[in-house]
Amino acid sequence: MYRVLFLSLWITGCCDDLFTYNSNLKVVEPASPDDGILTRRLHVENDPRGDWGYGIILRMRGPHAPNTKAFSVITTDSAGNEIDGFRIWGDARGESYLPFTFHAPLQVKEIQAVGKEVRWPDSVFAPNYSLMPLSELEAYVRAHRHLPGVPSQEEIAQRGLSLVQNQAVLLHKVEELTLYVISLQKQVDSLKALLLTRK
Repeated sequence: MYRVLFLSLWITGCCDDLFTYNSNLKVVEPASPDDGILTRRLHVENDPRGDWGYGIILRMRGPHAPNTKAFSVITTDSAGNEIDGFRIWGDARGESYLPFTFHAPLQVKEIQAVGKEVRWPDSVFAPNYSLMPLSELEAYVRAHRHLPGVPSQEEIAQRGLSLVQNQAVLLHKVEELTLYVISLQKQVDSLKALLLTRK
């Protein structure tokens, strides 16, 4: 019974009262119990007695769970339409439509970027790719104190760093470096052959 009451409060909350629930989902601190069960704010307290436990459980079952929003934070767009700012689907997938800010180190097992926004520098190995001469590269580095196409320290301080874009930029520079090494190796081999013919 209490579990059903808890979920209905979570879904239909709209007004001004503040209710606090304990781990048994019983109301322990109604701010204004005469106003009914609809609430604007919901505060859930849990005092686990063991080494671990659950704070809130949303158990989604059945064939429609993957297409059901288990949890959603609704906001409005610039036109005033209600949209999901953040949602967790019934199969535990999560989506955010607004930036997340983390004030502590983010620990993940993998970051995977997908979509058309990911641009990979395959063009570096195209036959018609124009590699900057090393003399021009040296002049650029002396003047700007960073590689061409790589954001400066000032730009990073102002705009931040996109990890996906940074990975692409680094790969671009590694591929260019590979072309420089291949070119230098050809020059070394040519000089070796020239020395052998003069002996």
